[in-house]
Amino acid sequence: MQNVAVSVRGWQFHRDRYRGPSFSDTARTLEENERLSLEALQRLQFTMFREFAEHCFENSPYYHNLWKSRGVDPRDVRQASDVSLLPIVPKQDLRSRTEEFLTQKIHRGMTAVHTSGTTGSPLTVYFSREDIGRRYAFLDRCRRWAGVRVGDRRASFTGRNIIPQRQCGPPFWRYNAPGKQFLLSSYHLLAQNVPAYVEALAKFQPDIIDGYPSAIHIMADHILRAGSARPIHPRAILVSAETLLPHQRETMEAAFCAKVHNQYASSEGAPFVSECGLGRLHVHLDSGLVEVLDSNGNPTPPGQIGEIVVTSFTTRVLPLLRYAIGDAAIPSDGASPCPCGLPFPTVTAIVGRVDDFLYTPDRGLVGRLDTVFKGTPNSVVEAQIVQTSPDTIVVRIVPDRPRYRPEHARKIVQELRSKVGQFVAIEVEEVSVIPRSANGKMRPVVNLCLNVLPSAFQYGSKSDWAPSTVQTHHTSPAVTE
Repeated sequence: MQNVAVSVRGWQFHRDRYRGPSFSDTARTLEENERLSLEALQRLQFTMFREFAEHCFENSPYYHNLWKSRGVDPRDVRQASDVSLLPIVPKQDLRSRTEEFLTQKIHRGMTAVHTSGTTGSPLTVYFSREDIGRRYAFLDRCRRWAGVRVGDRRASFTGRNIIPQRQCGPPFWRYNAPGKQFLLSSYHLLAQNVPAYVEALAKFQPDIIDGYPSAIHIMADHILRAGSARPIHPRAILVSAETLLPHQRETMEAAFCAKVHNQYASSEGAPFVSECGLGRLHVHLDSGLVEVLDSNGNPTPPGQIGEIVVTSFTTRVLPLLRYAIGDAAIPSDGASPCPCGLPFPTVTAIVGRVDDFLYTPDRGLVGRLDTVFKGTPNSVVEAQIVQTSPDTIVVRIVPDRPRYRPEHARKIVQELRSKVGQFVAIEVEEVSVIPRSANGKMRPVVNLCLNVLPSAFQYGSKSDWAPSTVQTHHTSPAVTE
């Protein structure tokens, strides 16, 4: 009966997302745009930006009052460089003044999307039917670039609460028949449950595996360690909503014999960034504007980490225009086009949330910490690095008991020390499970003291993770340095 209920809801989702003229018209336009030159796409993007800015100014009290108070009018934006005249919108404004952003009254024809945000302070945003169709046309483009399409059999690791949290035994999944979608809970991936997940996935044999990379990685890691009674070979693995780490990609591709395709967007409605067949991240210019800025609000030089500020053309009800979304990226030099033939520009990497960085007295802002675990001999199932105070970092690890040795923890501390410097204490805790946030995500790096970050990195909200969400079992401190 629950599968029937999931399927009824799935049919409603499918109808709203894919059956309307907004989806089909946009999908055709997007294919046509892929045949344009980069220069033509940039002109199209600027035209769309001007129209979207005028829509915000005329219909959103927040943007109208903000720009009036700064003496700015969208007509002042006459060329691409003039975009910087418009002020950056901090995330806390969208959270605390949501009603002022709205361009029209909320009604039943709209779709409400709930984001987890900081624990205890969720955010609800709204999309029109037209914008929902447009956004799913962009998502369909991401799938098309990966060689799959709407209607293929999907196994999705979801943050939705499809299974009671108290449930201890399988099944940890439900089936959405209209969407040909096997929904698997991300909340029940404990070591003792993973074999049942693998068996169910092997029986379903998906064309696509999608969802959180941390959840899919647990499955892939188990398959490489213990095997699967039947090979699971999807045509593509599509991941989003979390930072994809290099070791996760390597493990998933080895276990499933399929290419991993990374994608960036957001529940609030950010523009799309996704990988082509060659694995390079392309910015969908026709979905919006993605700026990567330094601490002074200027474009970040290629190869350096900067904060992402987004303008999304598919957010006409609750518009995002120069919105500091709280994520960070590394821009590319853009000197040469991607060999894949797509005209869209690339970014080198999406490196996570700005509060996924540590900050230490002698090294400053520290990111890209996945290499800390590379020297560990396949003995750590999952790990999380948490800055608990300005001078303390805790490394939580889920050890693979038959393989794990105390010297592996010392190796991790040594590698982390080389990244963060000498003026912070590093502690290691062995745990049986790393807690997920309210929407099922696993954050590999968490900074619980955002006040130590540079002011430019404090636009956004605090971490999705908070101590009250931790449910640690059999915790024992393994190493303290």
